[in-house]
Amino acid sequence: MSHSDFHTKALPALELAAVVAQVGESDNVGDVVGPLFDRLVQTLATTGTQRRGPDIGYYSGDGETLTAAAAAQVAPDSVPDGLTAVALPAVPRALVTTWTGGEISGIQQGWQALVREVEARELTGVGPCREVYLRTPFDGGSAWVVELQQPLG
Repeated sequence: MSHSDFHTKALPALELAAVVAQVGESDNVGDVVGPLFDRLVQTLATTGTQRRGPDIGYYSGDGETLTAAAAAQVAPDSVPDGLTAVALPAVPRALVTTWTGGEISGIQQGWQALVREVEARELTGVGPCREVYLRTPFDGGSAWVVELQQPLG
């Protein structure tokens, strides 16, 4: 990714129905997040809950553990049993890039490039970072198109 592949923007507040898990240092995040999304999709389908936008993954950490979540944008009063209502606040400024790939496991390279760009610009990442799944193989796309968003302090 080149410098021109990154830009700053404000992020909206999001009302989400989520499946949240703690990921240990030795866990592979992808091995945890995939099943979280499976549970999210199944719960939304069986309850008939309507999405209000693309699905979201978000991650936050305290140095020892990582909190990972699979989430769908829903009306605040329509979070079905078995999912957690989560409100991500608006973010005034984030560094973002769009990652495209055939295999979701390649998204790690996109995150590494985004982290390097944050450091190269001498910025500080704060708060939960987000993945916005703009297109996936599960909704008819042939590749993943995911906007990676790192809030800035």
